Amino acid sequence: MIKIRWNDEAIKGLKGIEFYLELESHEIARKIMDKIERKVNLLTTFPELGRIKPGKNDPKFRELVIGGYLVSYEIMSADEVEILSIRHSSRQYRHIF
Repeated sequence: MIKIRWNDEAIKGLKGIEFYLELESHEIARKIMDKIERKVNLLTTFPELGRIKPGKNDPKFRELVIGGYLVSYEIMSADEVEILSIRHSSRQYRHIF
């Protein structure tokens, strides 16, 4: 099974999303966070699940679309995926790789 590692920027982004959603509704926040967790966990079995990152011509850089959120990740090896960032699709992307 493939290991999923979250880098610091991705953890910060995830916590920020959760904080913002909690301001609106605990129930909605929990549902969205659970959905993100379930979809990201699919990468342990299907690391190529996400689309190749737009603008990249490298299949190791990928992106999952989960509702209105974009999860960028890199396939590091045959047994490791690193989550690079997560953000709402309406937020401007900051180039990190």
